[in-house]
Parts: sequence; C-alpha cells; structure tokens
Amino acid sequence: MSKKNILARVGTGVAVAMALSLTLGDIAQGYVLIESGTNRYTAWIGPDVPVPWSLNTSIDDNSIANEFEILRESFNIWQDHVANLDVQFQEGANTTFCGLSQNNVNHLSMEDCFSQCTGSCLAVTSTVLYNVGDGFWNTNTVSDSLLLARQESDITWSATRNWDDYRDWPPCSNAFDLWGVTIHEMGHFIGLGHSTLGSATMFASIAPCDSTKASLSTDDKRGARSLYRTGTRVAATTLESGQALLTVTNKGNVGFTGSGGKVGESFRWAPLGAAEHVYEASFALGTVGGPVSDNYRVESAGLPGGDADFQQASPLVIDGTPEFTDQEATAIFDDSRAENPYGVDVTANYYADNDAPNDDFVICEYQITNNSGSAINNLRGAIFSDVDFNAQFSLNSVSYDAANDLAYVTTPNTGAVFGIAVLNAEGAVAMRALNNATDDPTDANKTAWLSGGFGTTNAGPADIALMIATGDFDLANGETGYAAFAFLGGSSLADIQANAQAAQDLYQNVIHGDPSAVDNPLEGHPAIPLALEQNSPNPFQGSTRLEYQLTEEGPVQLDVVDASGRLVRNLVDEVQTKGRYSVIFDGVDQAGRDLPAGVYFTRLRTQSAGETRKMHLIR
Repeated sequence: MSKKNILARVGTGVAVAMALSLTLGDIAQGYVLIESGTNRYTAWIGPDVPVPWSLNTSIDDNSIANEFEILRESFNIWQDHVANLDVQFQEGANTTFCGLSQNNVNHLSMEDCFSQCTGSCLAVTSTVLYNVGDGFWNTNTVSDSLLLARQESDITWSATRNWDDYRDWPPCSNAFDLWGVTIHEMGHFIGLGHSTLGSATMFASIAPCDSTKASLSTDDKRGARSLYRTGTRVAATTLESGQALLTVTNKGNVGFTGSGGKVGESFRWAPLGAAEHVYEASFALGTVGGPVSDNYRVESAGLPGGDADFQQASPLVIDGTPEFTDQEATAIFDDSRAENPYGVDVTANYYADNDAPNDDFVICEYQITNNSGSAINNLRGAIFSDVDFNAQFSLNSVSYDAANDLAYVTTPNTGAVFGIAVLNAEGAVAMRALNNATDDPTDANKTAWLSGGFGTTNAGPADIALMIATGDFDLANGETGYAAFAFLGGSSLADIQANAQAAQDLYQNVIHGDPSAVDNPLEGHPAIPLALEQNSPNPFQGSTRLEYQLTEEGPVQLDVVDASGRLVRNLVDEVQTKGRYSVIFDGVDQAGRDLPAGVYFTRLRTQSAGETRKMHLIR
C-alpha cells in the first residue's frame, strides 16, 4: 500500500486508496495514520456522524454464505471500542454499482469492477474528495460536523479471493476472514493508516486462515482514540485573496500541515502561477530565554514526531458571514503537548481579501491568552518557515527590511519577492535568517533564535528558512496578547514593501481597530460611553463570557442575534449603573433550546449608542 495525503483540496473526482495485501511483512511496534508525516496524531478527520452506505446485494459471492451480514455487523466494531466515534452501518438503498462509482454515494460491493484491487490486494477503500467549499469544517455542513471535503468512500473486495467466516473454523481451507478484512478497511475509512504491529487489525497484510484480525488490538484502539478524542481533530483549508492563497489549519501550521507534510496548497501568488513558495511553516511562542512551543520540524531522527507541541482545541471554522475581509477562518489550539507548556490558549484568525491593495497577502492573527494561573512575561510570538521560493529552493536568499518589519526572499529566476511581515503595533523584535544545511532546528536553537534579536538577517543563496518574531507581551493570568503576520507576494522589493504596509494598515485600523470605539446612530443625542469586548473563548462549544463596561448610568440591552439579524436570546434588559459587567452565554435560545453551530452576534445597545461583536458557536 502506498500512503496518500488525503487532507487536501484536490480536484473533484480524484480518489485516494488504501489497500490490504496478502503477504506478511516485517513486524514492529506502533500504528500510523493516513497522513502521518513525522508529526504525532496528524491525520485527516473522518466523519463523526452516522454515514449511510449503499450495499450491492446483486453481487453474491459464492465462496461465503453470509457476506452481507458480516459487512453490516463489522462496522460496529470500531464504534463499540472508540468513544466519540459514530460510524455504525446505516443501510441506504441497495445498489448495482460496484467499485469506485463517484456518484456521491458510499458503496460496498463484493466485487472490484474497476480493477482497483489487483495483485496481492484483498480489499481497497477509496475516498473521493471535493475541491470546492470553504474547507473541511464548515458552518454550512450538516450539524457542523460532516467532513465537507469527503465526497464519498467506496470499499470493494476482490472477487478472486476465497472468503470465509472465521466463526465456522476449524477447519479453514486457505480462505481469508471477511470479518478481519472488513474491519481493517473501515479503519482506513475513519482515518487510520497501517500499523507496523503484526498483531494489529490495521497491519498491512493478513494471512489465509488468520482469525485474529476480527477483534481490535490495543494498538488499533490507541490509533483510533488519538483521532477521535476530544480536541484532536485536524482540519485545513485554503484562503484565497485576489492574488494570494495560503493553506491554514487548526494546529498552528500554515502552508503545509506538518514537517514536510504535503497537505494543502502552500503559499501561492497568482503572478507566479502554481509555484508553491512555503514548504513548511508554523506559529511559535516562547519567553525570552525560555522554551519554544511550536509545530516546526523534527528535532532529531531519534525523536519521532519531533516538535508537535500544539493541541487542537476546536475545528477550523470557516466564516459564512465574514466581518472584515472576503474570507475568514478561525480555530483554537493550545501548547499542552509541549515538553514545557506555558499554559496558553491560542485563537488563530485568518483573513484574505479580494480587493486591492489587500489582494496580495493572507493575514494570520494569533490571540495568545494566558490561562496558566500566573503571569507570563517577555512572551514572544513568531513564525518559523522553510521557504522554497519559485521552485528554486537551493538558490533562495533571505533578507530583512526593518522599516517594514518584513523578512523577504528573492531568487534568481524572477524579480518577484516573497515575504512574511509583522503586522501588530509591537512590530518585530527578532528575525533570523537560517540555512537549512547548517542551522538545525533543535529546541535550544529555537530558543536562541527567538530570543536573539537581529543577529543574522541575511542568508543565501542556499536552501533557506527564516524566523520572525513579535512581542514582548507581559500577560497577567487571563490577559491576551496579539501577534499578527502576513504572508505576501510582490513584483519587486518596492511592491512587497507597499503590500506589507497595506497589510499593516488593514490589520491595525480595520481588523484590530480600537475595541472601545462607539457607533452613535443618533446624531445630536449624548451617547452613554460603552465598550463591548470580544467574547472569550471564541469559538466556543459550551459557554462563553461576554464583558462590557459603562461609564454612565442608563438603560442597557444585550442581545444575541443570528447571521440574519434575528433575535435568538436576550441576556440583559435593564437600567444599569456605571461599571464593568460580565455575562455568561450558554449557547441556548430564549426557549432553552441548543442553538445550532454557526456565526452569531452579541449586540450591546443603550438609548443612543450600540456596539456589536461576532462570535462562533461550534458543536
């Protein structure tokens, strides 16, 4: 079996397959996931809602009497042993299709009509992906929980094999156990690759008369639980501005989703065509002189998984009603998997706009909230990126423009320039030009680079990388610092400098404008000063806190409205005195019913002033 990356925006009708073969291979410990790369627990997230399957009962395999019963019942094995997984067999209309049908229906058939399963193959699972939509987790999908990118999955079994039911053994006459093979293929469907443990159901091969694969090993259960435990869902989408696009995720990576993981579309800039300019990039954070939490690179071959410090805490939510730009996405992760976690939650907000002068970049904002219980001082946020600019990775040169807080990369075959700029008002506090051949991304080196200011700002021509950091943030417990970066393209150094300035203007004056600004809809009437803060957490799954401040007494109304402006919940409707107020919103409507996942707005109004904030409810 050849592993394929399937967390990607690929063309409609493109399929990836996972097959089970006959021969035994080497036995070693451990499971892997479909997109394993070198990061722990990195995989596409399969559906976590019941999925209907159409069973081809027109094909009756003469070698086994009860194949349809086995196909139906074996699907429940994973669900019975893995919490949060709901993929039991739901039978749809019977079908005469077999093999990879590509008709938006999940098919099961005991015959491989399209010769997908050849040679030593026993069965094959094919997944067809969309290339459309707003990403993988989307507020427009059913219950906000169905993988939009998965168009269909089809499982087919080789018609040339002798199938049997292990419950009828002994004797066994050179037959293959249909239970074990079917459970194995269902493991592929939910997101697991092959285990290297020979006793596991997800091992890459099975021998005739082997009945041990019909039950899950500890290895199989561990692999599935790593996918479906709360907070480990991995999701990615690509935001597109007028001329730039960038793949973003809910685990801190951008460009591609992990160390060398070709999942996503990198960063592209339209005037340079389909060239992919970022091989790998990750957000990072750390105090001056302290450890760095990040998802960038494997520290050494002796540490499988390397630096995979960020834990996903929410799906990637694509905003159906973007507030500031044409495309927006948001997600939450934390650094709880780091060797020395800081105890922060990071809300990542991504922005892409179609109109000039904002169409040459994608913005990544990271809201770093200190939930450690104590103060964190001298904290910095950074981007580490391995840049492969314009298909000349070995000839790239990196430099720094201090006036625009811009690290930029050039290469001989074009006058165009790629860059990463700091956007928040604190500006850049450190930049390091890196040579991939000599600068090893060890934990110690990352700390030195993040803390080291502007010691080395030029490198190349060579295979280069870069680090650019902002800060320093002194955060009391509960406080938030804002680190924002733009991935940019430009036709020249002057052009990318202008684009960096446009990105800084968009971020500082529009996206991250003065939160205490008050809209006064009634000219000529004195307004009661008020400030409605962004809800926290955002996105939220259970409840979220809304805080606001009044500087004068007066009538106050605090409402929650949906994206159409319809009132769904009134939280405050009374006269209040000067002061600061806090309200908990629990995600239910006025009648006490759970609201569906989506975008909502908190609206604070007095008799002569009003302010609105957007929030994301996820389920």
